[in-house]
Amino acid sequence: MEVRANVRPALLPIGLAIAIFLSYVTFLAVPIGVFQFGLALLLAVYPMGAVAFGLLGSFALVVLFWRRSRISGIAMVIGLATLTIAVAVPAPQVPMARRAVDLVHVIAYSGELQRQIQEALRKGDSPALASIEIGGWAGGGYGIGYDPTGEVALPVEERSKPWKVAAEQTFFSVDGVEVRHIVGNYYALSY
Repeated sequence: MEVRANVRPALLPIGLAIAIFLSYVTFLAVPIGVFQFGLALLLAVYPMGAVAFGLLGSFALVVLFWRRSRISGIAMVIGLATLTIAVAVPAPQVPMARRAVDLVHVIAYSGELQRQIQEALRKGDSPALASIEIGGWAGGGYGIGYDPTGEVALPVEERSKPWKVAAEQTFFSVDGVEVRHIVGNYYALSY
């Protein structure tokens, strides 16, 4: 019974850290809107203010939970540290938060990508490729693509001529596009 009594105060701070992480993933997964543009502009103009605000907010959360109980405070420190690692530290190349956003995009846009593939196959395109631009601003953008051949992962000079022709109808052909594998035949695109 003593273990349960010690674990109970830790549940709320850990739940809050998970909620903050899920909010961050949702914020990144939704295409850029006015709020995101304003926040990005604010971060660009006042980057140190954003860091200071984050540190002050984190400190306030830890103090709030520490006053409740020492276990709550420790759990909040662990939760915030884990959240920081999940958002900022690449593992091995992509932070966990970005991978979560990519998976949300796969779930949200797979139907439209499959519709594009079926339409390309009906027109006789081979290979059939699909892509969707999700957002972007200031000369750049990002999206998601579907390539059942996997040729997008090859160096440009090794891709087949039919693939290059099919890619001209998608965002795979944008100059300077960076392609990162998500899962299966789905790829994150940034340009």
